[in-house]
Amino acid sequence: MKQLFGKAGWQDEKSDFDISYAWADTSLIGNGAAPESLLAVHESRSIPFRISPTTSSFRECHGSHFLQSDLLLSANAYYRHLSHAQTTAI
Repeated sequence: MKQLFGKAGWQDEKSDFDISYAWADTSLIGNGAAPESLLAVHESRSIPFRISPTTSSFRECHGSHFLQSDLLLSANAYYRHLSHAQTTAI
């Protein structure tokens, strides 16, 4: 399993801005969930699915700015991507 995380920001008296990035890549192999219809095909009832590599990334951006001493404008945006493959070992 490989992971990476980074965060950077900027701030002054009235404004604050942050960005962050997270990434993970796994190559875990093991039993996974299988439909009962496929389990019936195998007399041993062993699970024929294997979990294959998964890659995920997450990007986040947050900013805020005081328009007045008692009025704050704030925004948050993010994007998440997940790539997962499942293979069958029948």
